[in-house]
Amino acid sequence: MCSLEFPDLESGIHQLYSDEDLLVVGLAAEFGFGETQEVVEAFVDQTGVTFPVVFADGSVLNDVDWPDSLSPYPRQLVLDRDHRIVYVASEHHQSDLERAIDDAVAE
Repeated sequence: MCSLEFPDLESGIHQLYSDEDLLVVGLAAEFGFGETQEVVEAFVDQTGVTFPVVFADGSVLNDVDWPDSLSPYPRQLVLDRDHRIVYVASEHHQSDLERAIDDAVAE
């Protein structure tokens, strides 16, 4: 659930790594469950995150080999400096995400 994950992404990732040239971007994809640009903007305002959140059609996520798991959490990707995907997750595990970011930033 974004509302549970966003605070970790804001303070534990976006702000923590702000000096490391790390860019956090939220991608809200339209999957036919009532997502609209207005709904996304209201959610961003409600959560108070300062990283950019963009809205896109759901097809933008089709080229990623996502783990097979149902989860209320959004999917996560970490790309390294060469734009290679180095971490993919369907569940939010802060320590795993931080480790993947540390590895990507160190390269």
